[in-house]
Parts: sequence; C-alpha cells; structure tokens
Amino acid sequence: PKTAYRLIGESETVVDAVYGTGFHGILPPEIADLIRFTNHLGKKIFSLDIPSGMEADNVCVPEICMDAFATIAFAAYKPAHRLAPTAFLCGEITLADIGIEESAYETVTPSVVILTEKEIQTMAKKRPENGNKGTFGRLVNICGSFGMSGAAVLSTKAALRSGAGLVTLATTERLAQALIPTLIESTMLPMKENADGGISAEDTEKLLSEIEKSQAVLIGCGMGNREDTKKLVEAVLKTEKTVLVDADGINSVKDSIPIIRDSKASVILTPHIGEFSRLTGKDIPTVQKNRYALAKAFAAENGVTLVLKDSVTLIASPDGRLAVHSNENSGLAKGGSGDTLAGIIASLCAQGYAPAQAAAVGVYLHGAAAANTASRLSKHSMLASDVIDDLAFAFKKIE
Repeated sequence: PKTAYRLIGESETVVDAVYGTGFHGILPPEIADLIRFTNHLGKKIFSLDIPSGMEADNVCVPEICMDAFATIAFAAYKPAHRLAPTAFLCGEITLADIGIEESAYETVTPSVVILTEKEIQTMAKKRPENGNKGTFGRLVNICGSFGMSGAAVLSTKAALRSGAGLVTLATTERLAQALIPTLIESTMLPMKENADGGISAEDTEKLLSEIEKSQAVLIGCGMGNREDTKKLVEAVLKTEKTVLVDADGINSVKDSIPIIRDSKASVILTPHIGEFSRLTGKDIPTVQKNRYALAKAFAAENGVTLVLKDSVTLIASPDGRLAVHSNENSGLAKGGSGDTLAGIIASLCAQGYAPAQAAAVGVYLHGAAAANTASRLSKHSMLASDVIDDLAFAFKKIE
C-alpha cells in the first residue's frame, strides 16, 4: 500500500483498473482509502470501463468511487455512463471496440433501455386524419378535493393537451361547478362531497357507469389520503380498464398491496421516491441506493407498470423490462408537475397505448416540454401550467 500511495503521488496520470462492471456492494476499506487519496490529489484519472467503486447498472452515486477525468467504456455503454448523476463522475467517455461481433448484440436483450427521441419516435402512434373523438379514446379523471383544485385543473388540461378524444373530470360537486369556466374542453361528473371536502364513495356506482364508457382512468391527484379515496381506488381497480393511480391514490392503498396485485385492471403506478418508500416499507436512502432492483422487483411481483419519478425516472414493466429517462430540470421540482405527468400518461392510455409504452412516451414528452419551458421562462420561474402549454412543442418533435 505504501508503494501505491507513493507512485500515485509522483504521477501526473492515474489509470484506474481496480474494479470493472462486475463490482457491486461496498469497497474494501483499504481500496476506499486509496481512492479518496487519489481523488484528493486532483490527478487526471483514466478509468477503464467504469470508475472503480461505481456500479455499472446503478445511477446512484456511491459513497466513494474514482472521480474520473475520462472513462474508456468497453464494447457498450452502461447505464452509469449515460445517466446523471453518475455520468458526471465518468468524465469524458470514449467507447472502445474490443472485438465483439455486431451480430452478438442482436442476440442480447438490453437490461435497461435509455429513452431517446429516436426511441420514442418508434413508439409514438400516428393519428388517423379521418378519426373522431371516439377514435382517440375517453378518459375519466377522478381527482381533486377542497383546497386541491389545482390538481384537477393541471391533470385534466395535460390529458386534453395530450390528445385524448374526451376527458371527463369526476370531482366534488363544488369543484365541478367552480371549474366549468376553466376546463371548457372537458365534461364534468359531479360527485358527492364528504365531510373533509373530498370525493365521497357514495357515488361509486355513478362513477363506475361513467368508467364503463371509457378506455382509461386516472385516479388520485389531489384527492387527499382518506378512507373514501381508498374505497374509490379499490372499486376502480376491479374494472378491466387501464388505470393510472397517482399521489393520494397510491398513499391510500400503500398498506393493501394485494388490492393492486389482484386487480383486474392494467395498472400504472406513478410514485415519487417518498411514495415508493411507503409502498415498499423501505426507508428513502435504501430506495435511492437500490431503486433499479426495487423498481423491477415491485413491478414484476405485483403485475404493474411502475413509473418511479425522480430526476432520473425509471419505468419498470411487469415482464422485467426497464426503461430510463434522465431529465435533470430543477424547474420541475414544483407542485403540480406530478399531476401534469399523470394526465399525459393517462391520456395516451385512453388513445390505445399499452401501459409501458404510454409511460415511456409520456415521461419523455413531459421532459421535452419542460426543457422548452425552462429555455423560455427559466427554471426559477416556470410553472407546471407552462409545461402543459409546451406539450405542443414536444409532440411536434415525435409526430
């Protein structure tokens, strides 16, 4: 060890080849100390394949790893090379051909798909010019409560802007009346209000009758985590529609996972890290460190499409596939961003997209729209409602 410290101290350049893509877990103390020493000196570090201490398929920054000036990736890029925040620790990345035949890649199914504009263009459905409202589907959006009317507005407007033929907002009678002048393109299904100002479960049969005429359902935005919310979510999950459960819809059934697992519906869950922590019963640091594995396992075990929202958003399918979208935009760290995303994805479901396809396209469109909003208005000043306006820009990129 003394020799290693001396040689590193005397060198201008360090070649890091301690660990490769097979590394998982925690570094041995003596290696961790050596890496800290090397990073502290500020040498130009060239990492082979992956900076030592970093896990190739995990984009969470490890406690300690080489902070590379440049990384030479062997044969193919790994998730940690391409996605923030680990990509920043790789420095300049060069892909090196190590002699693997091109045909070999055709036999391999990638464990992770990184969503790009080109990838999304292959998923996007073409709108038939001779279509009508029925062609583009009906969505029932069950959301809102006293004090949370914004969730109803944002999710409904996002759904309308994303192309659904007809969007019906199911909310309390008081909110429905108040929002008629704002949501002029949607229809309303006024529901009874409970003592807390939320949607009452008394009108469940009325709601199910409306859902029967739809292709997709969104439930949860701004509903409040209350018993009536849980009852409504349970009822909706017994339908055979595509159902996106967001926000308080997720919180209301966090202790009743079998309700989700045994659902007749095709279920999409869109939790942020905190909500997913409550769903899994694991603390937030554990979720952040193991989110790839946890997301894949949860989706597979419960038969759902999981959209785990963060600056790097994961889309896990029940069949084990995982798609990733990196969208570092602090302008989205504001109230209403999740409601907007939920409306986009649910609208795509109503138009006939499969759940994982709708989630991938929706996450990408939301990110693309938000990037345009930030360039127009700044990340400080942009609002979720501004992002909805910029969805037109995002859709033009993939049409």
